[in-house]
Amino acid sequence: VLRCDPGIGALLALPEPLPSSEASKMGSIHAPPSKSDEYVDGQRVQVAYVHVSKAVDDYDGGKDKVKEAAFAKDFAPSTKHKIRILATSNLIEGFSSAAAAPSIVGAHVFQYDDLLPGNVYKQVPICGHLDSGGVRVDFGLGIRGLIPSQQLFDQSSNSDYRSRIQKVKYAINSKIDVRVIKVDVEARKCILTAKKTLVSTKHMLKSFEDLKVGQLGTGFVSKVSDRGLHVAFFNGVYGLIPTRNLRKNAVEG
Repeated sequence: VLRCDPGIGALLALPEPLPSSEASKMGSIHAPPSKSDEYVDGQRVQVAYVHVSKAVDDYDGGKDKVKEAAFAKDFAPSTKHKIRILATSNLIEGFSSAAAAPSIVGAHVFQYDDLLPGNVYKQVPICGHLDSGGVRVDFGLGIRGLIPSQQLFDQSSNSDYRSRIQKVKYAINSKIDVRVIKVDVEARKCILTAKKTLVSTKHMLKSFEDLKVGQLGTGFVSKVSDRGLHVAFFNGVYGLIPTRNLRKNAVEG
């Protein structure tokens, strides 16, 4: 921390300073906002400003003076903090915006665009249950995903034993590993799987354009019809195992 503004925020120096050539350009583009030593020192390195609302979890808008006093103490000059860069639109002025609140620093993703089909996210907390049997998980920063009931276990079952296991394994605040099946950024929806086979597979099919004859892929049966087994993979990729192929390989169901 280079400077702490009680009740407002703190100016922090990032670990790696700007090259002297870049630092001089910044100085010529925008004069130092102050002649104080703190700001002059800050202009010589890459700096980030952390607003108090992004520095602590559950900020109450300044109503809690105890929290504000704790912020001033925790972010005293020369203290060190782990931060996350939120925006770089102010770089022309010599600084970026950042956060130090644990919930933001530890968030798995920052926006729905960050969730990529096929990606695995570990230790994601469960935040809710649906009447349909599905489960909601929280990636942080308001980003949530849905695990349909069919994606909780490798094998479907309606037994009482499975129900008891589900209540324990998928209890609220429990953490699980998930893999993204598909994302609708505009609708702010993300469908996930917690099936061990799908989470651990190395044979992912995520694009029709990248498919090759003979390529292996791990998916799940999404529908059974007279035509055969409809298999879904990731990012909207799907396929059909014709009935004749099932008979040829002696698959009975």
